[in-house]
Parts: sequence; structure tokens; C-alpha cells
Amino acid sequence: MRLNCELNLSEEYLPKDYRRGFLSLIKAALQQGDRALFEKYYSKPLIKPFTFSIYFPGLVGQESDSFRVGSKVKLILSTPDPKLMTFFYNGLRTRDLYPYPLFENTLTLEKISVTFPPRIVESSAQFKTVSPMLINNKGRNDWYLLPGEEGFSEGLTHNVRELAKNFLGLETIEFTFDALHFREKKIFHYGQFMRGLHGYFRITAPVELLNLIRDIGIGNRRSQGFGMVDLA
Repeated sequence: MRLNCELNLSEEYLPKDYRRGFLSLIKAALQQGDRALFEKYYSKPLIKPFTFSIYFPGLVGQESDSFRVGSKVKLILSTPDPKLMTFFYNGLRTRDLYPYPLFENTLTLEKISVTFPPRIVESSAQFKTVSPMLINNKGRNDWYLLPGEEGFSEGLTHNVRELAKNFLGLETIEFTFDALHFREKKIFHYGQFMRGLHGYFRITAPVELLNLIRDIGIGNRRSQGFGMVDLA
């Protein structure tokens, strides 16, 4: 399921570390929707069943340490969990959440809707990134990798196995990843520069795992606005 929000900004500029501000909005919405569920996901480290992406239709470009993004924002949040989606939907529609403070800016909600992407029915699918994908190898939280680099395959496989184990109850999986076309995307997030990737890739895996990846994303920091994908 995809929650599609159209939001308005009071000013045209946001810092380059903008994703953490939208994560704050999402957390505030979940608190509004269901405080107990918020505590479940954020009182201790827990793999979360959602991802999101941010898109600025009027983006002009970077100016110093800020982006000139225009006055419109599209926030897309994805989860396979109907209960969680309901709480996000209700929380983001709460009137007293707005205007929501966002750095030196404020957000107001213009429109919100839910869509249901078609289910994947074959064991191989081609995806494209909607938000940058981050992959690190086990034990290296400060270094992110690209396809073809040492440790990328191991880090990606470990990440996907954790998703399959936590959300599908699968202890072992058959999984192959083929990078078709990609480019490096430099990101500044929580005061740290990271190397992400944008592009197209093909995954062969059990159908339920392909649908899970489409619904909650792939890679590290999914619930912080990374790794959202769509069918290509």
C-alpha cells in the first residue's frame, strides 16, 4: 500500500539534511495515530515495516548548504501492514499537527490518498529506485557500497535475509540481484555523507519476498527515507 501526501512549504529552502525533518513528521503522525505502536517501533531498535520517499516537483538545485525546493512536496509512504497504514493516514490528517515545523520552514497538508500497487506474481521482477538505496557490509555502518565493490553482495544479501526472516518467517531464501543500470548518489544525512545508488535492477526470489521488497524497500535505513522501489 502507498500513502500519497501532497504538502505545502511556507518557504522555498530546506537544508541538505532534509530527510530527518520528514522522518520527524512521520513519527509525529504515528504518535497521533497510535501511541502504543509508536512506542513499539521507537522505544528500542527494531526493523520497521515501512519506507518512504520525498519528491520536490519544483526543485531548482543546491545553493550553499541548502536546496531550493519550491513550495510543494510529495511524500510517499509504503507498507504492507493495513493497521500501520491506517494509523499513518489518520495521524497525517490530524488538523492540530499543522503547520508542522520543519527546520526554518513549516508544512501544511493539501491532499492525502492511499493506492494499492498490483501484486507481483512471478519469481523475477525488474525494479527501479524511488529513493536512493544504501548498502553497507556487516560491521561497517559508516561506509556504503556500490554494485561491484567488495562487500556489496554480502551486505545486500544479509539485509534481504533479515527482512525475509523478520517479516516472512523465512530462515533461508534463494535470492539473486543483477544491477542493470545505476549511478552513484551522494547524500548528506544526520551529519554524515553517504554513497547511495539510483537505478534499475532485477531480483529473482520467492514471490512473497519480491512483494515485500516492493512494499517496504531494500537496503539500509529504509525507514529513514531510503530504499523505496517500484516496478520498472
